[in-house]
Amino acid sequence: IILAKSISEYCGLFDKVFASDETKNMSGSIKSTTLVELYGQGGFAYAGNSTADLPVWREAGEAIAVNTPRTCLKKLESLTIPEKVFPKPQDSCWKYLQAMRVHQWLKNILIFVPLFASHIFISMEYITMALLAFMSFSLCASSVYVINDLLDIESDRHHKTKCLRPLAHGDIPICRGVLLGAILLGLAVTLSLYISGLFSFVLGLYFAISILYSILLKAIVLVDCITLAILFTFRIIAGVVVIGTGFSFWLLSFSTFMFFSLAVVKRYTELKNNLEQGENVLYGRPYTGEDLPVLRSFGISSGYISVLILALYIDSSTVKLLYSFPELIWGALPIMLFWISWVWLQAHRGNMHEDPIIFAVKDKASLICGALIVGIFLCAGLL
Repeated sequence: IILAKSISEYCGLFDKVFASDETKNMSGSIKSTTLVELYGQGGFAYAGNSTADLPVWREAGEAIAVNTPRTCLKKLESLTIPEKVFPKPQDSCWKYLQAMRVHQWLKNILIFVPLFASHIFISMEYITMALLAFMSFSLCASSVYVINDLLDIESDRHHKTKCLRPLAHGDIPICRGVLLGAILLGLAVTLSLYISGLFSFVLGLYFAISILYSILLKAIVLVDCITLAILFTFRIIAGVVVIGTGFSFWLLSFSTFMFFSLAVVKRYTELKNNLEQGENVLYGRPYTGEDLPVLRSFGISSGYISVLILALYIDSSTVKLLYSFPELIWGALPIMLFWISWVWLQAHRGNMHEDPIIFAVKDKASLICGALIVGIFLCAGLL
């Protein structure tokens, strides 16, 4: 009875509450008698889901079946024709794939960046290890997404689009979500141990920081964006560990500033969308509508700094060792300038997806820019 009253007070939808207590089990014939005494035979509609509800359905004016087993539903139909039947949701592999956010595995392609930047992508051994690292990171990331959705289930239910996520929407039971997260993490760790102990250490750090982000860091202004940039850079670090080359100051610096810009554009877009719906804050995030101009300034500046790092890299001794015709790389600078400006222009116009990586994959201008930049680097190395 205490639990039932708490739910009633929380929802604010019910006029009266009837529930079992220390002396009475409010089910079956007792529930039926109570309702008939209050509302009369046929004076109420009743929603149930088990054979214990058959006595109540027999006296109800309308019968509603919710998640009812087939055998029970047949017994109900022998008493009366249900007014409405809500079938039990069927398990769907698609829902579990949605919870895993398989489309986000695209971000883990960054693991291959050191392989190509070091010009050793013709080695099948390194390619195989990089593919295993990709799968390990992807499974680990999916486990983090599931855990994050479990932790954020309340805030996600208040969000315009996140409320449709399988866990927040109720498509996957919470207990199965916990099991899914554990299985994914176990598979990720198993693969990482096969690659190397150092890679397992990097993966463990990535997982720990991701969980810390979900629990604490995402609620600290700007720290959330810096953490996201670090997590992106961790993918590149993992790629370096796989192939065993030294860490590149240029690559890690470029990655940090570039992904900080994209992290800020994500928050900027979320906040802008909320403002358009009349909400001045981000639920569960430390930003308000007044922060939009300064966030835009932070994001654009960081993006342009990443282009500056690329320009300085072209004149470094490292480039002369790796590329036959490094002067060609200058052609990538205006393209990068255009793309950073394009992303922020679309965010300002309200055309940005809440995940800028998803935007980049679907946006024709972004795809063309990416193809041109890859082509320029390939030509600079092969000519």
